[in-house]
Amino acid sequence: MTMKTNTPPNPLGRLTTLALAVLALSACLLFAASVSAQTDRSAVYSGMRWRLIGPHRAGRVTAVAGIVGQPATYYFGTPGGGLWKTINAGRTWQPIFDSVNVASIGALALAPSNPKIIYVGTGERANGNGVYKSSDAGATWTNVGLRETNAISALIVDPQNPDVVIAGAIGPFGAGDDRGIFKTTDGGRNWTKVFFKDAKTAILDMCADPNDSTIIYAATGTVGFGPGAARPNGPSAFIYRSNDEGSTWQLVGGAGLPAEARGRIGVGVAPGTSGKRVYAIMSQGFFRSDDAGENWQKITNDPRVLGSGYFSRVFVNPKNADDVFVMQTATYRSQDGGKTFAAFKGEPSGEDDHVMWIAPDDPQRMIMGTDQGAVITFDDGATWTEWFNQPTGEMYHVVTDTAFPYRLYASQQDSGSVAVTSRSDFGQITLRDWFPSGSFESGYIAPDPTNPNYIYSIGWFGTVLRLDRVTNQISTVFVPGPKYRYTWETPLVFSPTDPKTLYVGMQHVLRTNDGAVNWTEISPDLTQKTTEPVKKNHADFDDEEDKPQAPANGVIQTIAPSAAKAGIIWVGTSTGLVQLTRDGGKNWQNVTPPGLPERAAIILIEASPRNADTAYVIGVAIPDSHPYIYRTRDGGKSWQKIVTGLPDKGIARVVREDPTREGLVYAGTETGAHVSYDGGDHWQTLQLNLPTVSVRDLQVHDNDLVAATYGRGLWSLDNLSPLRNADDKIAAAKVQLFAPETATRARWDSWPDTPLPADTAAGQNPVDGALIDYYLQSDVAGEITLDVRDEHGRTVRHYSSNASASNLLPANAPEYWFAPPAVLSTKAGLHRFVWNLQWEHPATLPFGYYGKLLGYTEYTVPDHAVTGQTPRHQPPGPYAVPGRYEVVLTVEGQTYRQPLIVKADPRVSASQADLQAQLDLARQMTDGMAASYTSYYDVNALTAALADRRKSKPDVKELGSAITELEKQIAELADGSSALPGFGPINRDLARYLAMIESGDVRPAPSARENAESACMALKTNLARWRVINSDKLPALNKLLQQNNLAALVAVTPPADPICGQAH
Repeated sequence: MTMKTNTPPNPLGRLTTLALAVLALSACLLFAASVSAQTDRSAVYSGMRWRLIGPHRAGRVTAVAGIVGQPATYYFGTPGGGLWKTINAGRTWQPIFDSVNVASIGALALAPSNPKIIYVGTGERANGNGVYKSSDAGATWTNVGLRETNAISALIVDPQNPDVVIAGAIGPFGAGDDRGIFKTTDGGRNWTKVFFKDAKTAILDMCADPNDSTIIYAATGTVGFGPGAARPNGPSAFIYRSNDEGSTWQLVGGAGLPAEARGRIGVGVAPGTSGKRVYAIMSQGFFRSDDAGENWQKITNDPRVLGSGYFSRVFVNPKNADDVFVMQTATYRSQDGGKTFAAFKGEPSGEDDHVMWIAPDDPQRMIMGTDQGAVITFDDGATWTEWFNQPTGEMYHVVTDTAFPYRLYASQQDSGSVAVTSRSDFGQITLRDWFPSGSFESGYIAPDPTNPNYIYSIGWFGTVLRLDRVTNQISTVFVPGPKYRYTWETPLVFSPTDPKTLYVGMQHVLRTNDGAVNWTEISPDLTQKTTEPVKKNHADFDDEEDKPQAPANGVIQTIAPSAAKAGIIWVGTSTGLVQLTRDGGKNWQNVTPPGLPERAAIILIEASPRNADTAYVIGVAIPDSHPYIYRTRDGGKSWQKIVTGLPDKGIARVVREDPTREGLVYAGTETGAHVSYDGGDHWQTLQLNLPTVSVRDLQVHDNDLVAATYGRGLWSLDNLSPLRNADDKIAAAKVQLFAPETATRARWDSWPDTPLPADTAAGQNPVDGALIDYYLQSDVAGEITLDVRDEHGRTVRHYSSNASASNLLPANAPEYWFAPPAVLSTKAGLHRFVWNLQWEHPATLPFGYYGKLLGYTEYTVPDHAVTGQTPRHQPPGPYAVPGRYEVVLTVEGQTYRQPLIVKADPRVSASQADLQAQLDLARQMTDGMAASYTSYYDVNALTAALADRRKSKPDVKELGSAITELEKQIAELADGSSALPGFGPINRDLARYLAMIESGDVRPAPSARENAESACMALKTNLARWRVINSDKLPALNKLLQQNNLAALVAVTPPADPICGQAH
């Protein structure tokens, strides 16, 4: 192997961690205005929507709060997923801060005198934007200052006056004056800096005496910034006290506290002690003072009760000075004032607990914030609510497989990993639809392209694991050992041109092509090691100090084999180098872009799937939070910086090129998603309904764009047709009907049992059927129609912008279950309309399970029983067969047409002939249902008319006898007899048979066909009798009516005979 160098190496030194590990790969969520020469085409795709896949497995929590006297209402904040609220004691949670467009929450406080007043301090591991205030329990928010403080760690609100607030600020990710303690007495209109030590001293914690809010303790820590910054000598962290509600501060005496570096300090004040008993947790252990901080004693030698940069929080029962809780990988509780501790909450794997709120009126009621989410107890910790209802997972890289439905694989910070289906067979994506891949919480995952049961991933300490889905065993197939260096996000990727070849990145690239049995180095050390230590991607930013994970020198952070040409592999390193091989690793060339910031790390490379010489590189240089994306179109000979239109603050995380349209590129940054139509020269937002969040990865899978977010789980932007087709011509068009993507005839919900509760936390399934996109330049005044026609020109489905008159019977289920009517929009913009791949629903009489006609609709089977998605009409229409269809949109007299292909579910074994036979029989049934429905109500109308005539002449015996005889005959037609079912029972039976034969993709069983034909023949017999009544019996009766001066009865023309046992 040889190496060539075109550009000098750009080494990256190690970023010294904050004494408290509060720095991160930061996201400044302030959007900067940018000028773009690219035409803004967002109107063309404005109607697209991101779909939350989940999983509903929570991520880390940074702040929690509850309300005295309101045991059902709680709040929690996250480092990157916003602020959430429950009003049902944790059963469900809703985001209430998304409108602010700030994702990172550092502190949260409710005014005790008016809990509708909420203060939120933004910024934690990502940049914030000061303090926000709500006066309506979180419905609306206003920024009330301290925007430049970047990260706020603590808030205290005066118990009597909600306008008095004390804020503790960590400050910006760099030395500066915007840190310390600030106080407002007018609800945030004005702030006074009441404590400032120096440009590197941050406030890490504050706690007030629960009985006297004028007494407050604060913990400080010295922050180190930038590569090469030395760790401070001496204590570096101190405790201060205020006796005047934060207006002035004094350093506590501190006798008995350790003289060496204390790390991050957490403080708690015991009740009923006049503010004199104070607990403190730090690196050396747990300390207690009983004289307001003048003297301290290490009160316990429990080796578990230690502080760290990741934990170091202490909380005290507001009614019991001896009842104290310490946060660690588990929560430890002491009930003797800190002398002895017992594990209070946690799991064997370590759930990592951070914050808690204990109800002052009922200390058995608590809310705790952990790495796994927010949980509530009402019984002093005996039981807790769940965290599998919070979609706040911090996901790293996402990949997909080639199955149908395809699965998304992603590692989740603090929780492990998830392999989740892109669509569920059960209508919504829940725990039923995902499984762990076995990877470490930050590891890359690589599903085997040749064996769907094998999933490779990165495990602890740079190992490579393999999950066998047959046995669910996880085997270690590569152990790096001391020879190799690895990083927090060790890259692992299959070759897109050789599905047997798998690469892993250490300081070398290693390759296996025999199922991970043997691994071969195919590169020298590509990191160009220097004497400077190199930053790692974990302990300094995201999690605990996992020192064994930290490499001593540079590491490979990204590997991008080319899909456009075999043998081309791009590699990026933590030392800021981009390396390229064109011959599968025999020779390597340094092609690092010039102009990268000093000590930048290359965190991702995208090799163009279309052009072997095109690649995109992303660099990060902490604490610089600007985006750095570079593009080459000549194999690394020259590079262009491509960030125009991206937010000025907020590092870039990912770039992906669309494989189908030249120039279409997607990007994810710390603030969201973006799109470019000119190869990245200019960017515009692709945020749509995606909450402000760090988008860590993107993947284009066929027609979908999937996203991994660091704080809001996994999302998908389904059906990229409007994005791929948007251009200036379409934007200028009055009407545009986009060519629909091929639709798969898949069952949306096959769950046969009792539905999950309506409030079950779940990801969203893709739409049920074909997605039809149309664009209107302006509002349309008249009716719009949409028709779907089969290849014979028959109308399969007709839709209108005019809502049909509602004549629905009441349902035996709450309204929130049912889908709204399918009505076309006439408003300007892009509209996504769904044809569910079914013919029109049949005319169904409201018979119940036990066969009686009801005055309401009884939903006896859980078909599509998903909140807001359940069809009103049961049974629905039959499924269309795979084949060619035409979509016809009519707007203001103009017709727009596009072809639509419907393909079979690849998992289905039924042939086209089988499915056609199913449709033919189903349509015979729906025809029979239409005839029986119409005839049943016509007979009922005649019955009512006969009764009316009888009332008019009750004493005319001849007339009465004639009416009675006819009533008997038509009663049998309507309701049937022992010998022959009537129109009503026939409709009921056909509805049941239709549901049965349409329940799956299979040729109708002979027994089903026989029963359907029997019902059809009975219908033909009844229709014949009904014709005789209308043609012969009614004229005879009408003569009697006329003789008695009564109005004649109106004869009807019965429906045509159904076709029984023959194809349409």
